[in-house]
Amino acid sequence: MTVPLSQILATLPSGSQGRALNDQELGTYLREHLDTDVEKARNARHVRRDELYRDGSSRYILDLVEKVFEDRTVRELRKRLVPLAKYANLVKRVVRETSTMYSEPARRYVDGEENQRAYDRILGDEGVRMDAVSQEINRLHNLHRALLVGYRIRVNPDGTKTPVLDIATPSIVRAVLHPNDPSLVVGWMIRSSFRTARSLVGLPRQPVWALWTDHEYGWLDESMTPVGPLVPHGFGINRWVPLSYAVNHPGFWPGEEGEDLVSAQLALGLIAVLLIKETKSATQQTFLTGDTSAMDRAQSLDTERPGSVPEGVGVLTVDMSVDPSQFIAPSDHIEERAGNGYGLSGPLLRNQGVQSAEARELLRMPLRELRKEQAQTYRVFERQLARVMSAVTAKDAPELAFTVDGWGIDFGESQTPLSEREALQLFLEKRAAGVDNTIDYVRRLNPDLPDDEAARAEILTNISVETWRVGEMRDLQAMSGGMSTAGVPPETTPSDEQAV
Repeated sequence: MTVPLSQILATLPSGSQGRALNDQELGTYLREHLDTDVEKARNARHVRRDELYRDGSSRYILDLVEKVFEDRTVRELRKRLVPLAKYANLVKRVVRETSTMYSEPARRYVDGEENQRAYDRILGDEGVRMDAVSQEINRLHNLHRALLVGYRIRVNPDGTKTPVLDIATPSIVRAVLHPNDPSLVVGWMIRSSFRTARSLVGLPRQPVWALWTDHEYGWLDESMTPVGPLVPHGFGINRWVPLSYAVNHPGFWPGEEGEDLVSAQLALGLIAVLLIKETKSATQQTFLTGDTSAMDRAQSLDTERPGSVPEGVGVLTVDMSVDPSQFIAPSDHIEERAGNGYGLSGPLLRNQGVQSAEARELLRMPLRELRKEQAQTYRVFERQLARVMSAVTAKDAPELAFTVDGWGIDFGESQTPLSEREALQLFLEKRAAGVDNTIDYVRRLNPDLPDDEAARAEILTNISVETWRVGEMRDLQAMSGGMSTAGVPPETTPSDEQAV
């Protein structure tokens, strides 16, 4: 049985139940614990991560330039180059390299054919798109180290219903903790906004925060006081599912974990500004010595248009350039050190070629180990999300309902990229060992095939075409008197390993 938040927060230190809080007391409690400088700073940190990940580093590099350079003229000149200093996004690179849980689609299953079909319909719905959204969840989770994923049924303007997955990053979320247990989250506050045709300015209190618990939901104003009553939703479970690598972490949030990557990105931005500036200013300055009064005026002295000087005038050049390696070496050092902390070696960061698949596999071994660790967290998360999807669908869209009886998941294995010849040879060896089959291989080659039957039909088509080709080649061989047998297979029965 679920319990209203006003009762949970009234729990006394002894564990006994006090008088439930009214709306004003609830607002006061939430402001005292959640409207703090610490919470605002945490939201701001994760806003910065979102923007850096999406190439929005300009304003942070500008702020850095403002703080680093004292001379006003120098600051203004450096600021002009900031839009050009975003060519290397280490945050995006590391996040994507370490987020391979769903690089191959996962298979989710429940008991019963009809039940499975209902579950698959929801997973493939345009509002859910589980395979694509799962990749984004994995990336944002590795970026922020904590995340919320919500499921709801959207009612469209025409009255139809669409299942929808929502993602809320820590930039807009605050956790309501149990008064006696800081590791237990009893509610989530998600920053929200409305785009109504008629302004909400005239309302006495505007809804700013959405509050969700296992029992109820409602809206809070800027002071975190309920706008209207909190309404029981009847799901028996919170529609928002938390995702974090930290287990029973006090306060839920993982502190400043991940800020090392942010610092590296900002440092790279500043170095890029300096590198571009020195590249722009790199030149060889020409100096003239002697009496230049007889020299022709308004000469360009450009590298493409040589000038002339009278006898007795000397021409000297001074190299005003700065060696760019002074900036490239620190950039490479920062990238490598930051990448090493996430299992990325220098050759991987630089896309350095290797001679064999075995060598590539060794380079990616730390990422493989990281993926195994992630799998434990994601299996628990996926199970909880399936429960939420089942409960919310049964309540808000019973015609789409399914149960989670016998639920399980099989994560697709991320493979080291192989050449076409290497991939085919590996498949033949696996098939001979009984650990792979032709239908799965064809579906991997063509992920757009909807099911095994479509793959089987494609295989039969290939066999039919090849049977025709072999017959025609034999007729051609007979007509030519057997002088050429190139490309004609021997008239023997293929072995099991050779058979398709």
